[in-house]
Amino acid sequence: MTLEHYRQRLLVEQQRAFTRLERAVAGVSDPGDGAPHDTGDESSSGALRYQQLAQAEAARTLLNQVRDALDRIESGTFGTCAEDGEP
Repeated sequence: MTLEHYRQRLLVEQQRAFTRLERAVAGVSDPGDGAPHDTGDESSSGALRYQQLAQAEAARTLLNQVRDALDRIESGTFGTCAEDGEP
């Protein structure tokens, strides 16, 4: 496979990761419906918020990794081991 093939795949994955990150952040930022809630509701909301934060963090991490790979393609180091320089 060519370097251009990998670049195109990474660009698609970058867009997917960005979309997932936007959705997760929007879910965390949603203030709710404003209705009163009991302790059980608050507990469920807290667990959901934690899950959304974890999803946002995972999407951000993936997005950073994809961007790093694209940067390595641009610099000519993609496919080369960072430690020993071997393929």
